[in-house]
Amino acid sequence: MIYIVDGAGGAHLYDPELQEQPNVWKEFTTRYFARVNSFSDVQIDGNRFTLRQISSDDKLPDHFQITK
Repeated sequence: MIYIVDGAGGAHLYDPELQEQPNVWKEFTTRYFARVNSFSDVQIDGNRFTLRQISSDDKLPDHFQITK
């Protein structure tokens, strides 16, 4: 089972100073972007799942692909 927690739009930004402090992130956190809002573009093609995180300043802060 694979779980993905994603969210970066809507409300105000949370603790942008924590972005540079990975020692205080929760153990399940691998990335922390908190300086700009963003949205997720998800594509599923057969057994391939692709997620691209696109920020409001038109950058790609994160992306990955899972094939099962």
